Amino acid sequence: MKVNYTEAIKEIEKAKKIGIMTHVRGDGDAFGSLLGLKNILEELDKKVIIFSNEKPGKHLEFIMEMVTYEPASQYEPIDLLIVTDVSTLSRLTCPEVFREAKKNGTRVMDIDHHAEGDIYGSIDVLIKDENISSAAELVFWLSEALSMRLDRTTAELLLIGIETDTNFLQNSNTVNKTTFKAKAELLKSGARIESLVRKLSQSTTIDDLKFRGIVLGRAKLNHKYQTLTTYITREDHKEYGLEVGISSAIASLLDQTRDAGVVVVIEERDEKTLKVSLRSNNSNVNVAELASFFGGGGHVKAAGFEIEAKVAELIN
Repeated sequence: MKVNYTEAIKEIEKAKKIGIMTHVRGDGDAFGSLLGLKNILEELDKKVIIFSNEKPGKHLEFIMEMVTYEPASQYEPIDLLIVTDVSTLSRLTCPEVFREAKKNGTRVMDIDHHAEGDIYGSIDVLIKDENISSAAELVFWLSEALSMRLDRTTAELLLIGIETDTNFLQNSNTVNKTTFKAKAELLKSGARIESLVRKLSQSTTIDDLKFRGIVLGRAKLNHKYQTLTTYITREDHKEYGLEVGISSAIASLLDQTRDAGVVVVIEERDEKTLKVSLRSNNSNVNVAELASFFGGGGHVKAAGFEIEAKVAELIN
């Protein structure tokens, strides 16, 4: 591992009151790393404030059985701000809190595993390695550097982050030997893998399956360029009660096919804005570089961006 945790540990040790936040429309890694970090910091006798006005989505509601989650959207004085799983300023749950912290001279730390992002220039202490599976795994290695013994709940939160961001260790681009070692240690700490996998995989409803069938029916394979493209409309969101950000899950689903080198899933956010999720596990295409042209980012094999356009225009 390339990450040096020495400076991060010094900042944490100095701080008494620490604010933490992640990205909007949080996935398993966002909430797993955020809430796992919260438990670790509180074990170190730190006062922790979660700056977010969001709760986990329907597929992650079971997390609320494990933690006390009291989000806050208003800034208050802190000694240190830590953000997890975030590479772009616009995706922070409370960007105004981030700006206020910087204005007040508060030190800011980012724990992240994305390749590109505009946030890095504003960070004082950066724990970043794009070769690591997830932000949750980086939080685990931070706990190791702190010589901490994790309880079962914290271990399970971090494991949720690892499992969701690696698709249960199936995504070859985000899994390496450190991931397996981290998972083994979390299991030693009491994380119950069977229970977590069941809860994560059994969140699918009949409407979810119907919706997937419709989106799969729209998929178009371009044999020349080996691209598989589909789209999600605002009408889909209304009819099936979808959560914003569903494009990422659909992209990961389509990425399991061997027919496409690059998967492109376009999701209507509003009348003007589209979210585009990209995957390239079956090719050598760097979709993070592609996404960066549109102000987005991510990983070599999994990335995304937002753009003002119409679906038909973007497909063309």
